[in-house]
Amino acid sequence: MSTVILLEDDPGISEGFSMVLRDDGYDVYTAATLQDAPNGSGIDCVVTDLLPLRRYERCRASAWVEAVRACYPGTPLILFSEHRVAVDDAERIGADAALAKPCDIDEFVATVDRVVHERSRGLLQPQPP
Repeated sequence: MSTVILLEDDPGISEGFSMVLRDDGYDVYTAATLQDAPNGSGIDCVVTDLLPLRRYERCRASAWVEAVRACYPGTPLILFSEHRVAVDDAERIGADAALAKPCDIDEFVATVDRVVHERSRGLLQPQPP
């Protein structure tokens, strides 16, 4: 069973999407802050909102992704944000994949499945922290 961390500060989104992932067979940990998230060992994927950003700024988004990667080195990271520009910039700021909020639940699960599968087959190159 693969393990996913969902970093999301909206309880409704966190609860709904974590339930969907659990139904799909994932172990899921949720946290509203990076400090509340479990340590990095045994994590197969991190799905994160841009928690500290109220408005999008590429340098601050990159800093957030770097902070998450430092906690979970070598772990694939999916950006899950309502900031459309951030989703377009996902690769530039260091994310392996991106989803815009709101998104289709099937698309969300398919993206997590793809990223976890690519990691397990060695198809994703680890991003530096």
